[in-house]
This record gives sequence, structure tokens and C-alpha cells, in this order.
Amino acid sequence: MIDLYENSCYTISTKEPIKKEEEEKESEKKEIEKENKNENEKDNSENARLKKLKQKYEKQGMRRSVCGVLIAHQFEFPHILLLETNDVYELPGGVLKASEGEVEGLKRKLNKYLAKKNQKIDWDIGELLCNWWQPNFNGKMYPYIPAHITKVKECKKMFLVNLPEEIDFCIFSGSKLYAVPLCDLYENTKKFGNVISALPNILGRFEFIFN
Repeated sequence: MIDLYENSCYTISTKEPIKKEEEEKESEKKEIEKENKNENEKDNSENARLKKLKQKYEKQGMRRSVCGVLIAHQFEFPHILLLETNDVYELPGGVLKASEGEVEGLKRKLNKYLAKKNQKIDWDIGELLCNWWQPNFNGKMYPYIPAHITKVKECKKMFLVNLPEEIDFCIFSGSKLYAVPLCDLYENTKKFGNVISALPNILGRFEFIFN
């Protein structure tokens, strides 16, 4: 059973992006532009991205990441909270540090993307919902490891996050936080991708309690 509270119980404010994060993005952008010089920009931008991923994999091994499923309700129908930036929808989360635990890392990421600056919310991390695997560097995830794959490139663990009755979400300016009805996600891979659009199936075994 999952306790859900109405969307109206939650408020949203904004904060400026972390300076360090902006500098890293700008540095990465310049690095890609440098590699793309005198060549086709689109093709080489993708090549540069793949090259960087391969280098990280060779140095650090399989990438570990986490994401949180936060659920509210409207008119007693479940809604999933999704971050949207530049028309890309994501569950809050991200890549773990080398020696970081999954729950610890997810709490850190949730505070980074959903809490006020210098605020540390003690998020109620629930059960593991699903493991997602990326066998190649193309970003496509599967809920299983394909039989012919011996070296997985990424494992993303999806956790339920139990929301309190009230909370003030604080997101980066330039992003939006949407409460998307579960029915809008079902088989809608074109808009949300295969991970998010699988949530209706993943959550089908739960009973929701609407408060």
C-alpha cells in the first residue's frame, strides 16, 4: 500500500543552478566544440559524447545511477512527479559517486534537485521497484540484461519515494516539475521514454490510499 496526498498539498519554488554545475557544463561544451572543429558538428558531437562515456567506463567500470518515483494524486488518481528541462522528462536522481550507497546517493540527488539550497530533507526512501540496464552507450535501458551482453555499461535502480503530507519543492530555474497522470505515461515511449512509460506496469501491484 502507498499513501498518497493531493497535488495541492505541495508547493514549488525555484533556485538558481549551482555555479559548479554550470561551469562543468560549459567546460564540457567547449571540449566538444573543440573536438568538432573542421568536422560535421552534429555527428562529431555524438562521437565526442560516446568517446567520453567509453573513457569513463574503461576507467571507472559500470556506471551506477538511481532515480526516485514520487507520487501524488488528483481526484483520487495517481500522478507521477517528473522534472522537465528542454522538453526532456526525467525522474529525479542521477549518477552515484564511486563509494556511495544507493539510498544515500538518492537522498543527495533529491536534495540537489528538489530541496532548497542548504536544506537537507531526510527523504523516506521505500522499496526498490526495478533495475534498469544499459548494455551499450546509446542510452537505451532494459529491465533485464540481454543474453548476449557480458559487460553492462550502466545499472539504474528505481526506488519508491514516500512523500509526506506537505513539502515545498524547490527546483532549478529553467526546469519544471509536473504531476503527470499515470494513464498519460502508459506506453507513451515517444514522449517519456521506455523507463518512465513502464511505471503504470511497475506500480500495478500496489494499492493506493488516497488521503
